[in-house]
Amino acid sequence: MDTRKYADELDVSSEFIDNFKFEIIPKNIIIDSQYYKLYQLAECAEKEGDLKSAKILYLLGSISSLKLKPNSINAPYSPLFNQSFSIEHLTHNDLTLLRYLLKPIVIPELKSRITDILWLLIRPKNLTYAYDAIDSYSSGEIDEKSWKFGVNHFYERGVRLAIQLRSSGQDKLSAIEEKLIKALLEYEKKDGFMYLWLCDFYLDLGFNNSRIKYFADKTYSKGLEYLALSNHLSARAYLELSSRLYASSDQSEKSNNSLFHLANSWAKEGNNRLSDSGAIASEFYNNAVQVLRKIPIIYRDKLGVEYEINKLRLGINEANTNAINQMVRVSHTFSQEDIHEMSSIASICSSHVSNVDSVVEAIYKFVTIAESFKRNNIIDEAKKIMSQNILTSLMPSTLFSNDARIISKTKAYEFGKDSESSDDSVMNQVFQNIYNKIDFIIDIQILPALQTLLSEHRIPFGLLLDLCHQSPLIPSNRQYLFAKSLHEGFEFDFSSAIYLLTPQLENLVRVILKSHDILTTTLDLNGIEMEVGLSTLLDKKEATDIFDENLLFEFKVLLTDPRGPNLRNDLAHGLLCDGSSSSNAAIYVWWRTLKLVVESLLLSSENS
Repeated sequence: MDTRKYADELDVSSEFIDNFKFEIIPKNIIIDSQYYKLYQLAECAEKEGDLKSAKILYLLGSISSLKLKPNSINAPYSPLFNQSFSIEHLTHNDLTLLRYLLKPIVIPELKSRITDILWLLIRPKNLTYAYDAIDSYSSGEIDEKSWKFGVNHFYERGVRLAIQLRSSGQDKLSAIEEKLIKALLEYEKKDGFMYLWLCDFYLDLGFNNSRIKYFADKTYSKGLEYLALSNHLSARAYLELSSRLYASSDQSEKSNNSLFHLANSWAKEGNNRLSDSGAIASEFYNNAVQVLRKIPIIYRDKLGVEYEINKLRLGINEANTNAINQMVRVSHTFSQEDIHEMSSIASICSSHVSNVDSVVEAIYKFVTIAESFKRNNIIDEAKKIMSQNILTSLMPSTLFSNDARIISKTKAYEFGKDSESSDDSVMNQVFQNIYNKIDFIIDIQILPALQTLLSEHRIPFGLLLDLCHQSPLIPSNRQYLFAKSLHEGFEFDFSSAIYLLTPQLENLVRVILKSHDILTTTLDLNGIEMEVGLSTLLDKKEATDIFDENLLFEFKVLLTDPRGPNLRNDLAHGLLCDGSSSSNAAIYVWWRTLKLVVESLLLSSENS
């Protein structure tokens, strides 16, 4: 024990213990974690000069502060906080004092904890401590009020301790099992979740297999009753448990029947929510699909699983469409001051490319009127927005594509933690910011400047072809295609531009990686070599070393990430429509490519 306050050698006699007022110890000290009250009493006793009482109170408070981990064999008690009290701090004198304190302590939870610790630490081992610990752990009443407030953990520790004793603990284990069976039979006739909790407990601790079969049948029947009554929450709880009970007793067919009805419950509730909440219905249908996929293939034909899955997937499509239609459009009205400011920016951008004699210089000015994306800045902005909108950040989100497919699901943001769910939440905000930035750049900067540029200059195809010929960035056999796609943009045919440009950008990435001896293909078992897609190329570890981090970020968010415009993948799968093929994102990719070509020429000139 920590001796900074109380001397380890301080002797507390049995006579002192006999006269100690144990009734000051709170009855719910363990269940309600009231260990701090003993610390307070210890401080009062110390101030009054009663160091022996202070030592007893501090020791019992420290013992009470430990966290019980009932499933751990070697370390069932752990410190409440890092560097706080642990059983390793207990000295020989502390253990001796705990032995003397056992008899007058009548609180079962505290008594079981002390006897358990004595069993763990005293050598040679004394079975009496283990038996007393098991008896104390299993002395509590099994009822709904206390089971989930710690009594389940006490029973679990008692069972695991009895199992650990093997033959020596068999009688104790049988006594606990009979007590559990009695409670199960009692709650079997009642509604509620207590029966489920007890069955789950009985199953997890590996009790009698033949009795598990009995409880599996009862649980299954009750699940079907709840399903018939459309009490889906209870039905699913019982059916899921019955599936596990059947599986543990080697009744695979019955286990799969339970899963089938469990999926049916999800599907029925999805049907009920389809008209008022497509998003919730979609989630329920998806849960049904995931449950059906747990059924092994050899059992699927008999149950018609594949038919049900196909039907559910059609339901998911319908639900997602409803979800999109049920969404509330949020609009923002700009103030006159905002409109004036944006008009000023548009005028500045137009002026930037105006009154320029050389068309080449005008193109150069056109590609410099806006900044391309800076990865770290955008991520920092997203985190700042989330910290200012905590309520929104705490909610999970689902993203839908334009054709009503779910393309992303994100858990609530975990502030102050580096986790996958937190990264996903940040990236969702990043994409919202990117869409807003693209709209601003295109509508306020690029398009006004482009209109001014074309009003003062003619952009011939031959000029763009010359630029691509001179650019060290463009592969020699792709110069015409790049020039053609750039020219289509100057003709305001951005749909044609993006259809020509996107495959060339993918090839450009492939060529650059190959020039650095990076493999861009896969080899199958028959020796057939296949090129991998752009998503895989950009995710290669070597790509982060070869490409500028901001350009790599732009390629990912604009071309391959389903949360973004996803232009490459949508184009490849024929999912680009009239609107998305000429969207602001498509215009930005066209402008960004022109900027790349011009910058490559400037860089080449500087190097020369």
